[in-house]
Amino acid sequence: MTIGFVLDECLRGPLWRLIREHNRVADGPIDAVRVGDPPDLPLMSADAEIVRWAADHGRILVTQDRNTMPIAFAGHLSKGKHSPGMFLVRPASPWQPLLEFLAFCSAAAEPADFRDRIEFVPW
Repeated sequence: MTIGFVLDECLRGPLWRLIREHNRVADGPIDAVRVGDPPDLPLMSADAEIVRWAADHGRILVTQDRNTMPIAFAGHLSKGKHSPGMFLVRPASPWQPLLEFLAFCSAAAEPADFRDRIEFVPW
């Protein structure tokens, strides 16, 4: 089973462009959508709604929001719900290693590897 991602609003720009370029030339595309693209996940959605949407659609949430998103994630789990996981992008991380990490996860990781966990990426 492949891993899908949802990019938080703060990652709509450079990372999204890199993913699209990667998907044009790579054998294994990265399955990613952005907050604001699906009609049921509009821009300016509340953190809890983004976490819920990611869980409902089986996608790992990728965000740089270290302040409020982990709180929303913990709140989701505290209600007995589950999540495919959250990747919290380290501050000032270069985009290319993050892209390579997402491509690796898409190709080689299993969804259960990140279930209900927050991972700081890239390593």
